[in-house]
Amino acid sequence: MSNYQIIDAFKAAMRDTGIEPPDSIKPDGTLHRFHIAGHKSNSLNGAYKLHLDGKAAGYFEDFKSGIKANWKSDLESKPLSDAERRKFAQERAAKEAEQTKQRLEAQAKAADRAHWIWAHSTAITDSNQHAYCIAKKIKPNGAHLYRGALIYRLFDVHKKLVGIRFIHPDGNKRPLKGALKIGAFGIIGKVQPGDTTLLIAEGFSTAASLHEASGHPVFIATDASNMIATAKAVRTLYPLAKIIVCADNDASGTGQKNAVAAATACKGFYIVAPDTGTDFNDLFTAEVVNEI
Repeated sequence: MSNYQIIDAFKAAMRDTGIEPPDSIKPDGTLHRFHIAGHKSNSLNGAYKLHLDGKAAGYFEDFKSGIKANWKSDLESKPLSDAERRKFAQERAAKEAEQTKQRLEAQAKAADRAHWIWAHSTAITDSNQHAYCIAKKIKPNGAHLYRGALIYRLFDVHKKLVGIRFIHPDGNKRPLKGALKIGAFGIIGKVQPGDTTLLIAEGFSTAASLHEASGHPVFIATDASNMIATAKAVRTLYPLAKIIVCADNDASGTGQKNAVAAATACKGFYIVAPDTGTDFNDLFTAEVVNEI
């Protein structure tokens, strides 16, 4: 079976599941996202991966509908020629370079937007100014108010402002579109020259409660997936500090798993909220406060 026949068979399998394939399929063994005809303009809800080594195999998915399938050919495929391999490698490198360029441009625009938003926001001076502070029983801790949302700044390892995190009165949180996520962190409290203990938490309310209870500066990772990168950044900035990663006690184990990995990455320590389904804000709002 020729490579072209295999690609046609792969496309046919996609159509059989209700996914309209892209015009061009690149059988280079890497993941490709694509627009599915009929979906929202510029959306990339489709994905596929196909390799032609030995017995050709691949996978495809429609993220919007949830359709997902693995596929393999029953016949041996022709090995890719050296020219084909070079072509696919060049196309992959060009695609990755373009994606990197677009990502960096989006992050630069988001950073400019973050500066503008912060400059046009107002400091929250009283907990009663925002429903989220009232609900979580925390102080504003340097947060600002912008169009009804509580906001705090996110920085990178170079201490440059790279983003804003929005928290709406109902507790709904959202990032600034296009901003750096992995490696960006917030901070509650100012790190002074004599500070030897620094804490890391997932969210703003947890970080606020930890800071108010302990007095230590607390870095905000925003979510569990960013704990490792945040821990590495804090260690880079403060090589001699004692770093304690404060984990949510998730029923899924996500918070604990990422906290252990983050503590390992920064050669620090970790603690976990005592009860399943809780974080340290839950603990402190229940007025069960322990010294850290």
